[in-house]
Amino acid sequence: MKVGALLILTAPLVELRAELRICTQNLARVGAPLRGKSWKGPLRQREALLKRFEEAECDVIAVQELFGADLAEAKKIADSLANDLRVVTKRSYTTVIGSNIHDQIRNAFFLADDAVTLLEKRELFGENLPRLIPLSRPSRFTRAPLGVALKIKDSDTKLFIVNLHFKSRSQGYKDPTGFEFEFLRMEMAEATRVWAEKEEARLGEDAVVILLGDRNNTAGSASVDVLSGNRTLEDFRRGGSCKIDRELVPECTKPGRVGEFVGLLDEASEDGKFIGSYRYRGELSILDDILVESQDLKRFKSKGKIAAGVVGTFNEGSDHKLVYGDLTY
Repeated sequence: MKVGALLILTAPLVELRAELRICTQNLARVGAPLRGKSWKGPLRQREALLKRFEEAECDVIAVQELFGADLAEAKKIADSLANDLRVVTKRSYTTVIGSNIHDQIRNAFFLADDAVTLLEKRELFGENLPRLIPLSRPSRFTRAPLGVALKIKDSDTKLFIVNLHFKSRSQGYKDPTGFEFEFLRMEMAEATRVWAEKEEARLGEDAVVILLGDRNNTAGSASVDVLSGNRTLEDFRRGGSCKIDRELVPECTKPGRVGEFVGLLDEASEDGKFIGSYRYRGELSILDDILVESQDLKRFKSKGKIAAGVVGTFNEGSDHKLVYGDLTY
């Protein structure tokens, strides 16, 4: 948490300006048995990730791919990382760990105790996803979106932050539809956005709602359009105005809505500065991002520019960079 003073020359008062740094990082299964990549040596990978966190100075860290054969092992790894974070940053952290189904990775949070207070943990776990094809077999999240309601210390500002990790495209050839699991990601996106909207209504309209994590697709794709609210599943159902091309991009006969959520890195890229969070075969993309409601975008700007960026290199610690955004309150 950073506090600065902004001097108002026309008045004798000094306005305090504070920032909360919110981060997201795919941990690349840190703590799991080796799988052949040299940077995934347990000690080297851990040290590289801790170096990122120290450099980024995060107040809230959302992580994906926290390894653990069961909840007990995941908690042991998370608590160990939190202890190492305390050593390198001189700050203590509260860990919040999510649920999963038939998987060894899950979502989690590390919350700096001097920056935020945890009010409540919420999960979208165990429920069927909305169906793109009404008569199809319903799916569920294998890695449940994990939500935390927070209050910023010494402030009335409340947050609801959702940590998400959607289905990967890495084995997309196994998808019988031929669309690299994009239909499933669209269902996940719709469920996540609608859930966040309900939680906002429960917490109050003044709460700042944030969706962040690994989307496993990029801006302009059907699933990210659904996550942002530009489109809904109904647009893609039989009789709707949209279909999906082989690049997983919507082809629509009617204009979309004004998106409820916008990605900070996506928005920064529109300003002419492309910042990739992931690299595949030499091509940069923004799989990981921090999405905020359109009306809150101004709170993530500094001197008119989006206050967001990335930390780390692709060959050290993780194949995803750490993404951060600074919330002014």
